[in-house]
Amino acid sequence: MSVGDRKYTGIRTAAELDKMLATGDTGKLAKRPVKTDFTCDIPLGFGISTDGRTVYGDRRYVEEIKSGKVRVSGMSAKQLIVAHIEHEVIEKAVDDGDNPVDLYEGAHPFGERAEHNEVIAVRGNDRGYEAALQPGLDRAYRRMPQIVAADLWAGPLLDEPTKRDKEILRVLRAKGCKDAMKASKREAGYGFGAEQCKRCHHFGGGSLAPCELVSGLVRFDRQCDWWMKAKGHKGD
Repeated sequence: MSVGDRKYTGIRTAAELDKMLATGDTGKLAKRPVKTDFTCDIPLGFGISTDGRTVYGDRRYVEEIKSGKVRVSGMSAKQLIVAHIEHEVIEKAVDDGDNPVDLYEGAHPFGERAEHNEVIAVRGNDRGYEAALQPGLDRAYRRMPQIVAADLWAGPLLDEPTKRDKEILRVLRAKGCKDAMKASKREAGYGFGAEQCKRCHHFGGGSLAPCELVSGLVRFDRQCDWWMKAKGHKGD
């Protein structure tokens, strides 16, 4: 959901992305099969489901791409949509993966690099790319969501939310977006520590799973400030 995110504008190098994808299970997660859904309202242009298996494109933004209202010189509508999808897939893989990045703000620059790699592969350069998209992304951000994906990952809006983000989050919650009802990993103090999610009452189980309180997926060997010992857990 962060193609149009304005809070974090950095971009990683291609070499840094390659290194990240070779770390832990990040590369494996980046290869998860995904389907696409362009029937919902996605305030940041594109987004992804909490489980990383559905990429969402804002229905009107995608139509603007297909009609040519949003266009990038040297790219077809299909190629432009693919670049957006790649951003979401890689960003979520980095956020979910067993690597040094545990917060959305750290994952976003890798999604940006993946997106720009797609653009460069088609055009030979990425000059003017962001500027060409901005008007369409601004329109998507100004529209209040009406059709909401219940399984949308809300992390990009929850992390250091702006006034507008908070307005959008209220609508997402009212319309049943489960992840929007949780806290960002930053707010929860998510990361490595003495306590671990696998021993927490709120953890979904396995090595990577949803948490009752924290946005996105969390890893079994991380912790947060709201850790609560699981009932009946006797330790390792």
